[in-house]
Amino acid sequence: MDIKNIISIRTKGINEFLNENLSPEDVVFHVKDGRIGISLIPFKGDFPPSYKYEVRKQVMHKIMDGTISREIVNADEIFYCSYDNIYNVDYIFSIMALSHDVTLYIVRDGNLLRRYQKYQIDYDERVDLENL
Repeated sequence: MDIKNIISIRTKGINEFLNENLSPEDVVFHVKDGRIGISLIPFKGDFPPSYKYEVRKQVMHKIMDGTISREIVNADEIFYCSYDNIYNVDYIFSIMALSHDVTLYIVRDGNLLRRYQKYQIDYDERVDLENL
């Protein structure tokens, strides 16, 4: 699936949530044999926005080690989307299931701000976001 389509779909969804004064949900788009599915992230709990970075890393580790959910793990391509209200950006992780190659796209208002090819999960991109 084309990242431009994911960015467009996700931006519309975020705007709908924000217009209702709601916090956007983290979701995963998963593609298998050309079919697209969507799943909410199965992470429960009430946590402060500052903890969102750690939650995002935990979810990425679960995606990569195959423990997140069967439908996500069995996908050919995975797009994990996570909104960060501190920086007002959406993280979109594009994950190729077989190779485990990860590209991180940082998006604000539908505009691509940064792209990290061959993204390493333990890299702290927040320093880069502070300089935008």
